[in-house]
Amino acid sequence: MWLDRQGGHETSVPLPEQRYTRAQVARDGRSVAVGIIGDDGNPNLWIGDLARGSFARLTAVETQSYRWSPDGRRIVYRKGDRTLWSQPADQSAPGEKVGR
Repeated sequence: MWLDRQGGHETSVPLPEQRYTRAQVARDGRSVAVGIIGDDGNPNLWIGDLARGSFARLTAVETQSYRWSPDGRRIVYRKGDRTLWSQPADQSAPGEKVGR
């Protein structure tokens, strides 16, 4: 369930049953980045479309932390090896290493 900022308006979010880690909603409120724990016990980064209730996996590697870019078009994430990567949230291009 999502609540508005005043805690009064509840909205059901059609998410599949999974082992989720920290969710981060994009500024436009339409998308969410969330870690889903895989069978190997490591979190992979998934992007969800909240209106459609659909999810697509963005990373297939252990992802430690992530942040939306200010415009909501990209996700910057830290892999398990501590390297920083940036990738379009719509998966229009592969991730690119941006730092260590």
